[in-house]
Amino acid sequence: MGAMRSTGSVLAGTRRGSVLAALAWALVLGACGGTETGSGTSTTTASSTTSTVPSSAPATLPSAPTSTSAVVTTIPLLLGSRENPIEVGGFAVVGDWRVRVVDVNPNANQVVASENQFNDPPAAGEVFVLIGLEVTFAGTESGDVWADLRFKSVGPSNVAFEDGCGVIPEALIDQGEVFPGGTVAANVCFSVSEGDAQDLQLIVEESFSLDETRNFMSLSVA
Repeated sequence: MGAMRSTGSVLAGTRRGSVLAALAWALVLGACGGTETGSGTSTTTASSTTSTVPSSAPATLPSAPTSTSAVVTTIPLLLGSRENPIEVGGFAVVGDWRVRVVDVNPNANQVVASENQFNDPPAAGEVFVLIGLEVTFAGTESGDVWADLRFKSVGPSNVAFEDGCGVIPEALIDQGEVFPGGTVAANVCFSVSEGDAQDLQLIVEESFSLDETRNFMSLSVA
């Protein structure tokens, strides 16, 4: 009987020791932040920290480049129509040329007669109109104004007149080759009806071009 009590005491002591060991193991796991799985192994979950940027923080955008290029305007370039012709002194752009009317003589009969004794007078009911021009070449190579451009005139009768009064001073056809930036002063002359002379328009266009380059320029100096 005494042996049995001794054995029971041993078993009871063993159970208490097992319980204490289990409690101690649980405390160790708790301190380490781990959890015990059913298979007896432990897993540890690492805590993470996420940083956030306040939504009110202003975004920084790259500044736009600043243009420093300057716009250079040399001469006013106007395109005239029959209804709204370019005024005397304005420029017409005709291909590589810039054309400007600088003077109009609505009755140049005496001027033409004085230039050459063999000039014929205008036909009955007509008058010579002499027009002074400044023509500048704006192309890249060179040009001949008398070959590159064609001139006509038209008035209230709506009938075009071709250039031609005989020999005239500083005739357009007498001008030579012009290089970039060069300007020539020349005259063109028309024999027109007296009724058209006071309200005449100059027509300027390229001699050979598939583009529409026709310009109407007023010859009214009133």
